[in-house]
Amino acid sequence: MKWRAERSMTMTWITLGALVGAAMITDLRSRCIPNWLTISGAVIGFILQIFNGGREGMGAAALGLALGFVPFFVLYLFGALGAGDVKLFAAIGSIAGGVFVLNCALYSIIFAGIIGVGIYVHQKLLFSKISLMFLALFRFITSKDFNELQIIPQKDMLRFPFMYAVAPATLTLFIEHFSGSGYM
Repeated sequence: MKWRAERSMTMTWITLGALVGAAMITDLRSRCIPNWLTISGAVIGFILQIFNGGREGMGAAALGLALGFVPFFVLYLFGALGAGDVKLFAAIGSIAGGVFVLNCALYSIIFAGIIGVGIYVHQKLLFSKISLMFLALFRFITSKDFNELQIIPQKDMLRFPFMYAVAPATLTLFIEHFSGSGYM
């Protein structure tokens, strides 16, 4: 039975690596993650989970898809992410499950923050952006009119492909898994 679990994990990692790798390439080339990639990733995730766990696997795929979709859909509504990123996390969740996709989301946000700080340091804008952040936080805490809370206009927000953060997050979880401290 151990060989089946190892084979299942190997197929999961190969599928996940192929999905994230293909998404990285397409996002860097065209700033777009195509629907055919995310939808096929989600479908393959369901097939893998059902093959490996039957009904429980189908439930794990559905839960992973939902846990990958919902938090990133909220970020999409605020303009923080593109729709392809949202659908990619849903596909990642269907392939690897809910715990993995939540950890991948957390690590991706951390890596995105590090990348953002790095960009601002390079552009010599870090101090002014930190000042704006504290001003926004102060206005959020003290304001009664939430319509005035957007301090940074959409056009001035830092933009870079989120795959710059998702790829190292996935790689970090891969390394954690094979070092014995992972979640999958």
